[in-house]
Amino acid sequence: MPLSAPSTMKEFNGMFPDEGACVEYLFLLRWPDGFQCPKCGTAAAGIVTTRALVRCKAGHQISVTSGTAMHRSKQKLWDWFYAVFLVSTLTPGMSTLQFQKQMGLTRYETAFQFLHKLRSALVDPVRQRLKGEVEVDEAYVGGPETIVAGQPMEKATVVSAIEVVRWEEPGTDKEGNPIIVRRFRAGRIRMALMPNTKQATLVPWVAANVEPDTLLVTNGTAVYKPLEKQGYRFERHVANRYGKATGDYLPLTGLIVSNLKAKLLGTYRGGVSRKHLQAYLNEFVFIFNRRFWRGPAFSRCLRLLVNDGAPLEYEALYAVGTEGGWVHPSGSPAGETQGEMPPAGAS
Repeated sequence: MPLSAPSTMKEFNGMFPDEGACVEYLFLLRWPDGFQCPKCGTAAAGIVTTRALVRCKAGHQISVTSGTAMHRSKQKLWDWFYAVFLVSTLTPGMSTLQFQKQMGLTRYETAFQFLHKLRSALVDPVRQRLKGEVEVDEAYVGGPETIVAGQPMEKATVVSAIEVVRWEEPGTDKEGNPIIVRRFRAGRIRMALMPNTKQATLVPWVAANVEPDTLLVTNGTAVYKPLEKQGYRFERHVANRYGKATGDYLPLTGLIVSNLKAKLLGTYRGGVSRKHLQAYLNEFVFIFNRRFWRGPAFSRCLRLLVNDGAPLEYEALYAVGTEGGWVHPSGSPAGETQGEMPPAGAS
């Protein structure tokens, strides 16, 4: 039986009133079919909630957080649970400064590391590819709204793939006559930071994130043409020379990218550096894909954090973008989202 999960702050406080409740929940999450000691193979004799330990029948003690990103953390397990709840359920997101105040942390660096550890666990390494009908397009995010001649372009290139969900329902026309109304909305989405819009960059990303035999709705560019030989179908919408739509031009992509830009500007005040942009894209995608299921969003984020098993130190997180440094997960083919060296910044 799956574990219940909180979808409101009231439910969270009721489920996790103290550290012991978090330890017991994490134990059930990690060993749903029963605990087996990794040292001797015997079952659990009991849980020491005050020390977050499992004691097996042979007397061995195993940390409930061993092998997770929370292991040996200076923060209490309740703090981790609360942070997971905030990150996975708040649609607008949280800036590092807001998070620092909400968590009662004294140092900005601690809040930064905390948040990015959580964001690093928001991409399921075995997530299913999009299918059916999918809009695909590129957009520029950040940087000045207008580019002056001779001024280097600072905008970041982001590629998006959005599943289109269509359905029909009964309705009435202006005269009150019964009709069938055709509606659509966004299903699952994927987003990734790209170093450029070249064919060699975009085609592998689409293939990694979208199932073959999918109808790809794109702009008039020929960059995705090689995907036809891989079994993808196409519907192209062309804009005029001024970028104006000549028809129903990728409406979902435009809407979702606008929402992303509003979040980056409103929540983070435009202070997101290029080297960490993928982390914020991962957060945006995770929350959007679970906008109808707040409880499962909490448990999924916690499960990914548990299965990650690789605690990230502040130095590794801050060194993203350097040669040989750690890279935010994106679901992209290896090396396709690194791009040029970004400007400094920790937001």
